[in-house]
Amino acid sequence: MLLLIRIMLAVFGGFSILLAGFLENHSPEIAPSYHLAFISTRSGYLDYQLYRMRADGQIVQQLTYREPDNRTQRSPAWSPDGEWITFTSYGTQTEIYRVRPDGSDLQPFISPLQQRFFGSVSQPNWSPDGRKVAFIANDAGSPEIFVLAIDSNNIQQVTESIGTILEPRWSPDSQWIAFSSNRTGKTEIYKIRADGSDEKRLTDSPGWNRYPSWSPDGQWLTFASDRDGAMQIYRMRADGSGVQQLTSGAASTLPVWSPDGHLIAYVSEGSGKPEIYTMKPDGSQPRQITRSTGDNVYPVWAPPQREERPPIWVPALVGLLILPASLNWRATFSRS
Repeated sequence: MLLLIRIMLAVFGGFSILLAGFLENHSPEIAPSYHLAFISTRSGYLDYQLYRMRADGQIVQQLTYREPDNRTQRSPAWSPDGEWITFTSYGTQTEIYRVRPDGSDLQPFISPLQQRFFGSVSQPNWSPDGRKVAFIANDAGSPEIFVLAIDSNNIQQVTESIGTILEPRWSPDSQWIAFSSNRTGKTEIYKIRADGSDEKRLTDSPGWNRYPSWSPDGQWLTFASDRDGAMQIYRMRADGSGVQQLTSGAASTLPVWSPDGHLIAYVSEGSGKPEIYTMKPDGSQPRQITRSTGDNVYPVWAPPQREERPPIWVPALVGLLILPASLNWRATFSRS
């Protein structure tokens, strides 16, 4: 089956250009302009540092280093505008830092006063509207979710419960936060409104259920679970229904959706140690992205930048057709 795509480009005023071509109807590859941040020990044993790479695994750049403060890193998160990568930094105390995507301007993200109040802060996650950052802080010894308002610098506590709470993840509409908690004696996935109301438990199974990640349309959550033995990746509807297992075999964890919803990046030990892979949202077409002497974990997609959009994800007979974001365009589709 061939797919005929006609694309109208409004270039100069009322002038337009019509592009048409017959394209094979199959799934696209990863756009080279997409990037992932991740944590790796490739620089040394237990030296967990922040890296950036193209989404096809090429052009790897180290962004943080152990010296001079003897720090290791975890849990990266991009700001929605792509200007910063925040992450958990472990040194004399657990803090949240931020750095530019080129490795410059490394600095603490939480103010010294706020840091002294909480003592330990970790696992930052930006709301998609860019207005807030959720994070974990130890409140009287119990890890809870707090939200920092970027404009006002005010901090609000969202959860208050017995047990450990981890991995806050914002929904695409910035209204909900998914997280994992062991408050019932089992580690389950929950969601709660950003104001702390309307909490709902989404999973109910033996073992661990962790690392929730929202699909870009807000309809699905992926997560990792060892309910059937080894840790594997599952997906479920945003209300907890329709659970489907996506991976099998070697242990897999830390799933995260690409911004366009076409792929899920995750960590698998299929090669004998933790490496980053991608797969389709239905679990098909697994592909290994990293190959190094160290562990590669905590993948997180960069947001699509203005100059990277569309891209129009169309695999043509002559390659991937990508339109510049500076052009206005519309596309119509017909089959022949």
